[in-house]
Amino acid sequence: MPKPKSRKSEKSTPEPVAVKPAEAELSRILDQLERLPEEEKQKAIQTLVVQYTRKFSGPLPPPEDFEQYNQTLPGAGDRILTVMEKEQRIRSDSQAEMHANDRRRIYAATFLGVCLLVVAGIAVWKGYAITAAALGLAGSATAIFRHLTKWMRK
Repeated sequence: MPKPKSRKSEKSTPEPVAVKPAEAELSRILDQLERLPEEEKQKAIQTLVVQYTRKFSGPLPPPEDFEQYNQTLPGAGDRILTVMEKEQRIRSDSQAEMHANDRRRIYAATFLGVCLLVVAGIAVWKGYAITAAALGLAGSATAIFRHLTKWMRK
């Protein structure tokens, strides 16, 4: 087995700027494989496992991937963008509907509380003190509960 050359004796050539780190690493491994004798090369190839992983965050893939999608299937990049736009529109509409429902609940609770307080006032006027106290407490509880939930969301 030939001795690998030390790094100091090798002349380092600058890598092209366009080469990505994973591709440069793969190129380096392939160069080392080419230098091995045939028997050792076969063993090394059998035991060598290379995994290439690219990660990105966000709803859209990187621009290079769009180009590759379009090369594979013309118009695929545009279709991906259309799907993302539809999903965003659906999400936005859903959130707007949730906010509208929250407002309706708040208005309904406020209306119920005011109605209970009005009925409590009528009960006091008619002389039903205990009933008035219960209705007044219930009417006040709706307002208190509304303010507590608003405070807890912050």
